[in-house]
Amino acid sequence: MRIISGKYKSRQLISPGKDDRVRPTTDRAKESLFNLIINFFEPEGSKVIDMFCGSGSIGLEFISRGADRCIFIDKNIIAVSKNVRALAVEDKCLIVKHCCLDYIRYPITTDLIFADPPYNYEDLNELITLASAQNCYFILEHSGDLVLVNEIKEKIIKEKKIGITNFTFFDFRINQEN
Repeated sequence: MRIISGKYKSRQLISPGKDDRVRPTTDRAKESLFNLIINFFEPEGSKVIDMFCGSGSIGLEFISRGADRCIFIDKNIIAVSKNVRALAVEDKCLIVKHCCLDYIRYPITTDLIFADPPYNYEDLNELITLASAQNCYFILEHSGDLVLVNEIKEKIIKEKKIGITNFTFFDFRINQEN
């Protein structure tokens, strides 16, 4: 696992471990993800949140590409903490050991939220509903098809499948540009 592009390109990251529930986003999927992101979002100067962050690979990719700030949220923060220290980007990162659902219940000032919950995550619809109340882009990494209510479906701006990995991009910004 490594940083794909930007200031820290090719730097290796540690993985959260060999736990079957942990499946870091592959380099191939991450590269495709960021090729899609740059079509509608400028990482330079942005504030992002990496939920269910694991190693912090996605948030650190944003930092490498010029994001000003990334908040990493997970119940296990060991791997992300080591990776942030290894890249010496502590001044741009906030690591929060917390339940992601509880964190997103309140208004957040951010430009983009990326969430990669476990594929068998039971609160996926609640996560999406809570994210829809935020004024930002929301990207969800998930398995299979999402079953969403129409109001949420209308906010989808892109869907992409890479192997068994699915990315769904939402625009939950209040004042959307046409």
